[in-house]
Amino acid sequence: MPVLIHITPLIVFVWSHIALKATFVTTTWDETVVSGEDTPTQIKRVRTERKFSGAMEGLGIMEYVMCYPYSKCPAGQLAGKPTFTWQGICHFRGTIDGSPPGEVILLTTNGSFVETAEAQWTIDEKTGSGGLKGLKGRGGYNHAVDVCLTGATDMWLEYTL
Repeated sequence: MPVLIHITPLIVFVWSHIALKATFVTTTWDETVVSGEDTPTQIKRVRTERKFSGAMEGLGIMEYVMCYPYSKCPAGQLAGKPTFTWQGICHFRGTIDGSPPGEVILLTTNGSFVETAEAQWTIDEKTGSGGLKGLKGRGGYNHAVDVCLTGATDMWLEYTL
């Protein structure tokens, strides 16, 4: 009896990405309590504006929801100060590595502060427009808490465009 063998072609896509480093400076910070003042866990809404420079040139508007549980930093110069976590978005308008101008949303996840502030970004691929249409990737930032309102924050992004 004959045997029928069906061979399906295998297509492999290799994600080729570019890694960049840039900085941002926080130019405004507006924080509003949305939970009760006397609750064990405070929830705050934060809106910031940031100026990006280096391999990312442009402006970002961040919208965060921050959660301040009843906990304090364990040691160091910030011992006793509150810890917090956050999630949010960054609406970035500008250029990346000399691209034509465009806009994109960076989804901010895993934001946390104990002794340093750090978060991760994922590019919302559906939101790219202009020179950033089709942008895909991820990145993040990490800085000492005192840098947030006084100096530049180092950030990174791995992407394809």
